Amino acid sequence: LANSVESAYKAINEHQPDLIFLDIQMPDGTGFDLLKKFDKINFKIIFVTAHQEFAIEAFKYSALDYLLKPLSPSNLISAIKKVEESFNSDELNLKLKTLINSLNDL
Repeated sequence: LANSVESAYKAINEHQPDLIFLDIQMPDGTGFDLLKKFDKINFKIIFVTAHQEFAIEAFKYSALDYLLKPLSPSNLISAIKKVEESFNSDELNLKLKTLINSLNDL
């Protein structure tokens, strides 16, 4: 759990998560400030915030979902299902790339 841009940046680099839940407003900046610190975003993002006006910007960072506070259990479950589908899609794409590379080597 991180509560600031700097602590989140450190935690993400240290733990290399597959998924982060990110708020817009943080004590020392915004969730977008955090994302801008990365050259490559290699994790999935679900925004959880009270600020609906930032949704379009969030999806520019390939956010899988944008949940408004207070959270409803059904919206959270739906977001987690999107994450699961995304990981399944990523795995399929990797397998297809491996197959294509193997065929090219023949």
